[in-house]
Amino acid sequence: RFEKGLEGWSFQKMGEAEAVSEAVGAAGPEGGGTALHLTMREKGGVSWAYQLHRTPIPAKNGSDCTLTLRARSDRPRSLSCHLRFAVDPWTAVSTTASFRLSPEWKTYSAVLRVDGVKPGVPVRLSLNFGDVPGEAWVTDLSLREGRKLFEVPPGVVLTDFPLPGPETPAAGLQDFRRFL
Repeated sequence: RFEKGLEGWSFQKMGEAEAVSEAVGAAGPEGGGTALHLTMREKGGVSWAYQLHRTPIPAKNGSDCTLTLRARSDRPRSLSCHLRFAVDPWTAVSTTASFRLSPEWKTYSAVLRVDGVKPGVPVRLSLNFGDVPGEAWVTDLSLREGRKLFEVPPGVVLTDFPLPGPETPAAGLQDFRRFL
């Protein structure tokens, strides 16, 4: 969440724009809270005109990072996210996740594969909102090392899926072991 506004973040803009932290209702962050509200007032001069960055990000070659965030925009908008050097030559050091934002709040998640990190060169997380005028909101952003194995959908209770027990036929236990 962005309770402290842009603290720890930078908003790069190639056009008239602003980023402010604001309270949003329960439709936004889980249970309400604070989101970063980006207003891009004019078309940017380059395809990456409006970017949000977090530096430094610890990253290790060969590792996976799971990026999760909640976001919305006033109209359909592409959002691409990746890790890159925080200094020239700004080389990307992870795969890129692309999301299609819409006017409804939605949770987005992707795994970024890290490769190309160099000792002593700082890495940043970059969120690219493109070059199109409009508004976007972001909150509940996390970047964690590793992959999320699975997510239990809302309303599903894991005990609804019983594990094999002593009454399970031998063929069923064998099938379950092969599954594992």
